[in-house]
Amino acid sequence: FANRHNIWQRSHARTADAGVSSLYRRLFHNPDGYERPGEYDFITYFECGDEHVGTFEGVHQALRDTSRNPEWAFVVEGPLWRGTRLLRW
Repeated sequence: FANRHNIWQRSHARTADAGVSSLYRRLFHNPDGYERPGEYDFITYFECGDEHVGTFEGVHQALRDTSRNPEWAFVVEGPLWRGTRLLRW
């Protein structure tokens, strides 16, 4: 139990806990497989209301902190796109 608890304390799930109630996340996996040269294994999409942008920024920064999220040391980060969802065209 102690080892699993230690892993939880230092993982991306624990690090992102602050955004669970206000951030929507969807993961899109590469349909052609993983570890393909010049391609990403997956893309993560986040969505939140304007009032939760600060929460998103905090989670975004925390996930990149390898002391809180050791898994980040293995990530090759791609571009970051930001936008606003419109209800209609």
